[in-house]
Amino acid sequence: MSGKYRILHTSFWNEDPEVYEMTPENKLFYAYLLTGPQTKQCGISIFSTKIAADQTGFNQDTILHFIKHFQDDLDKVRYNPETREIAVKNWVRWNCQGKNPKVEICIEKELKMIKDKELIPYVWGNEIEIPDDPKDEEAKKKKLLQNELIEKIFGHWKEAMKHPGASLSPERVKQIRTRLNDGFTYDQCIEAVNGCAGSSYHMGKNDDGTVYDSIELIFRNASKTEGFINRNRRSKNLVRSIAGKAKNDNYDWDKEEGEKNDGEE
Repeated sequence: MSGKYRILHTSFWNEDPEVYEMTPENKLFYAYLLTGPQTKQCGISIFSTKIAADQTGFNQDTILHFIKHFQDDLDKVRYNPETREIAVKNWVRWNCQGKNPKVEICIEKELKMIKDKELIPYVWGNEIEIPDDPKDEEAKKKKLLQNELIEKIFGHWKEAMKHPGASLSPERVKQIRTRLNDGFTYDQCIEAVNGCAGSSYHMGKNDDGTVYDSIELIFRNASKTEGFINRNRRSKNLVRSIAGKAKNDNYDWDKEEGEKNDGEE
């Protein structure tokens, strides 16, 4: 039953000169790293200084001193304080149970969960292929799909604003991606572009005659994007309202157009 016990070869105590010459405290800490309840079959595990202190009897400062000594002076471990993962260099030598298919499956699963992938070759060298994290694969797929949406949104903006030569710069990608990550859908982003394109003020009919149609403006922040979406919806509702009123009044647009043409002749 993997994870319930650890096998430590008897040669651990006399084959390695550095272990042989260690102080009793260092030997205890090293044995703890190889057999403690936090250990994993892959030799890389989450390490808590508080739990280690409770289980060994050393205080947390002493535990931190051991880690520094074993990492910097002896090169027996590597510790990532951000991920709180510790890797034991000679794990395979002292604790590997041979070619056990069940153990190999367990190791493969554990390695996929390692956050700091650089710790894997430290323990296993070139003996094992670094697996892809399923979460990373999902993130890659999500980003690829998002990139496609960004290109489509930008293409729509180019057409709506009549900027055929505009390029999708990293800044523009970041601006659109941020709004998508905020939860705005593709359709809502299109609505925001249309809201800006349908605004006479933003299209230059203002006191300065300045056009305000940039991606940076439309997707500057969530409030700005929401504003253009609402502007687009209000415009649609107004058109529907006018069309509905004309229909209720039986207004004949074709007849009026014909009368205009007759008058012009």
